[in-house]
Amino acid sequence: MGIADDQYLPRYVTVCHRRFTLSFDPKDLIPPDEDPIHGVSDWDTGIIALSGDMPKDLAAEIIVHEMLHQYLEVVKMPDKVEEEMSVTVCARAFCSIIKQNPELMEWLKRNLDGQ
Repeated sequence: MGIADDQYLPRYVTVCHRRFTLSFDPKDLIPPDEDPIHGVSDWDTGIIALSGDMPKDLAAEIIVHEMLHQYLEVVKMPDKVEEEMSVTVCARAFCSIIKQNPELMEWLKRNLDGQ
């Protein structure tokens, strides 16, 4: 069973006020260059696209990674920030993601150990 077929993985996640669809459609996973990618997200379309053929523990990391990209888009992080500011912003992002996505948190807990 691939990650796209996992019945426990929520099909939607929330970042701040925006709802994102988790997509496993290859047409949504358009690489920006020739290097293979595991995931990509787009604020305008509301899609977090993932490769459907990865282990669950990697998918868990990629989903959180893409959600953090979108959170940082909302808060408009400057390219160069001090460590303390980075940690503060990431902590706020994690708290927001956890609070707004309880189903995803349950899925992450089950799958981060590679099962």
